[in-house]
This record gives sequence, C-alpha cells and structure tokens, in this order.
Amino acid sequence: MKEKSYQPPTPCDQDVFKNGKPLLWADTGAVGGANIFEDWILKIRKRSGQQIDWHYSGGVAQVLYLGDLDKINEAIQTVPHPNQITVMRWCQSTDQGLYREGVTPTPDNAIAADWQGGGRSTFYRSLDT
Repeated sequence: MKEKSYQPPTPCDQDVFKNGKPLLWADTGAVGGANIFEDWILKIRKRSGQQIDWHYSGGVAQVLYLGDLDKINEAIQTVPHPNQITVMRWCQSTDQGLYREGVTPTPDNAIAADWQGGGRSTFYRSLDT
C-alpha cells in the first residue's frame, strides 16, 4: 500500500489575509493536521461560495473570511470539523484577530505579540529601546 504524502497547504489568499475578518482560531493537531484543516476549509469555501482561508499565527490556525457570514455558518453546519481539529475560539464580530504581519498595527520596538482577550493583540516591548 502506498503511503499518502503530505504537501504543505497553499499559502493564505492575500486578499483574505489582508482584509478578512476573523472567524475562528484552532489547533490543527498532530502531524498532517494542517492538511486535514486545509481540506475542511476548502469544503466550506466550496459549499458557501464565499472567500475563506487560513494561516498560522503564533502556532494557532486563524481562519479569516470575506463575504456572507451566514452562508459560511450554514456551510460549517453541513461540514463539521474533523475530530483532530480543536476549535479554540469562535471569534466575535468586534474581534481584530491574531497578529498578521503587515496588517496588524505594531509598535516599532515590539518583540512579541500575545492575545489577552477582547479580540486584540497585546505587544511586548524590549526594555533596551
């Protein structure tokens, strides 16, 4: 029996990455989890007809969308997430989401970003600057 080889998922669509609203944050699980997650997102995209994609931010899979959230939610109801995937947070409409390079305003001397609640990132600054 031939083993299935896993390829890295395709990069996040740049329009969705730059302009998308956060939908959820997830842990993709063990080896191969990113591919399973990618397949799930592709099914939701196809079923909903909306722009939806994902990327890692600090080791967390962040799903972003553009379009009709009701259609995406309907698709999610018919394409449940795989057992290997743990949804950590369903985002609120006011959430800014996790850090996105080139999108999230960041202080010049920031050395790390963390999520502290309220859907916003908190930045840590170097004491040397």
